[in-house]
Amino acid sequence: MLQLFLEVIAPGGLKVKEVVAGIHKWEAKVAVLAQKCGETIGGNIKLAFLIGMLPKEFQDMAMQNGSMMAGVKYEDVRDYVISVAPQ
Repeated sequence: MLQLFLEVIAPGGLKVKEVVAGIHKWEAKVAVLAQKCGETIGGNIKLAFLIGMLPKEFQDMAMQNGSMMAGVKYEDVRDYVISVAPQ
């Protein structure tokens, strides 16, 4: 259980080519954490973890895009990042 917590709260940095797959893998770990341990992570914290794991250029894009939206949500930033990331 501790290992799973650490993988969720300290996902490590992603390379540009890993962005889409890395986000999906991390979200799967978050789901497992909720299912097995009953621990959920709020949207603002998830957003902080997402921004933290992205490469610098994606962090900048997400912050610029987020600054134009009122009430930035995790799902909106995730969808934006996935849409601009190389597949």
